[in-house]
Amino acid sequence: MAMTVTSIAVWISTGTNSTAAGQLLLNGGLLILLPTSVVTLVLVIRENQNSSRR
Repeated sequence: MAMTVTSIAVWISTGTNSTAAGQLLLNGGLLILLPTSVVTLVLVIRENQNSSRR
């Protein structure tokens, strides 16, 4: 996962393709990364609440 993000960032920074394509990739990456990080946060918080109740 991290490798893919890194390679995309490198690909965008090198500017091998048009800026529009880079923006699309960047936005697409953010759209994928944000929900997954939010879900992970929610799961971690729920786990903490469950363990603190015991």
